[in-house]
Amino acid sequence: MSSHVHLILSSNKEKPSDIIRDLKKFTSKELVKRIGQINESREEWLLNAFQKAGKHLKRISKNKVWLDGNHPKELVTNHFMQQKLDYLHNNPVIARIVEEP
Repeated sequence: MSSHVHLILSSNKEKPSDIIRDLKKFTSKELVKRIGQINESREEWLLNAFQKAGKHLKRISKNKVWLDGNHPKELVTNHFMQQKLDYLHNNPVIARIVEEP
């Protein structure tokens, strides 16, 4: 999706919140780094927006790429897991980003 991410994750070692925190930290740094390496027409606008978003936050050193929070759902039954997997596959189709799941 162009404005958000859906994930299904599992770990026997890490808490989901720790995985998401680390994912956001890594992807934020990589995104900012790679925007400067590719021919991105919105480079200046994107980097300014990230800097502005993180400017007044003590916990952010420079750029804020992700919004705070997430909306985890525990997949406790096979039916619920299949429902979420179907949603994850069909969401880009409904948004007309792709033609098929």
